[in-house]
Amino acid sequence: MDLTEYLNKIIDLVDEINKKGNHNFYLQMKNVLRIYYLGINNILVTKRVLKNISFDELDLSSRERDHIKNVGWLLDDNYVSETYLGVLKMNLILDSWVVLKSNKDLGKSNDLYENYGILIDSLYNSSEGTKTVDINLEGKRKIEIKKNEKIDISLEKVLELVKKIVGEFNMDKKES
Repeated sequence: MDLTEYLNKIIDLVDEINKKGNHNFYLQMKNVLRIYYLGINNILVTKRVLKNISFDELDLSSRERDHIKNVGWLLDDNYVSETYLGVLKMNLILDSWVVLKSNKDLGKSNDLYENYGILIDSLYNSSEGTKTVDINLEGKRKIEIKKNEKIDISLEKVLELVKKIVGEFNMDKKES
């Protein structure tokens, strides 16, 4: 995964949402994506900037220096791939669910709402599917949830899922 390209996709989606209006749903989804963006962007900043800084040359208290050095955890590719990205994906999925659920009456598709609910239930069930369903994304791509099987969703598919949620809502005449 090219990190810069992925960050651009997140910003593109935020820009796409900006064009849709100021309904509370869109404002909430932009904030969800911005938080996700900052989490992913931390990897880029850490790998490109912080690893090249001499902390001794910065005017920092020892406590500040310790906290900044802890960002170095993101230099560990194992930690990033096995822990950090999983947590960011989970937060994006859960935060999007909260926005979707609080605006359910405005959406077009009950299938998306129901299948997303199964995804959430499954992720809370040791990341194993509680029911077999597919969440269709763009083209022929989909998120497959199979009962009693581990769920593994790529970063690309998580972002496509958020894009689908945004696409399910048409607030052109319902601005608040």
